[in-house]
Amino acid sequence: MTLTKILIVGGYGTVGSQIAKILHDRHPTLELLLGGRSTGKPLPFSFTRLKPFLLDISKSDPLAHAPDDLTLIISAVNDPDDKLLGCCGSPTDPFD
Repeated sequence: MTLTKILIVGGYGTVGSQIAKILHDRHPTLELLLGGRSTGKPLPFSFTRLKPFLLDISKSDPLAHAPDDLTLIISAVNDPDDKLLGCCGSPTDPFD
């Protein structure tokens, strides 16, 4: 079975971890990447479809190392400079 990849930016926080738990419990075909800026932080809960993903929204391109096959990015963080939002668009995206 091919899993659909979803990145939850801020997935270690209170809101992000609840989003991850709900999606995990209700959608068995999802692989959830929990985005955060700290390495070595324990996952809020442990399942094989839950993976850590290192990113920092203060960088100029926070998604530079994101997998190409992401289906959805959920932001559960404050992005005051819109860096995360800015790097989500593409030249071929009609909504950009």
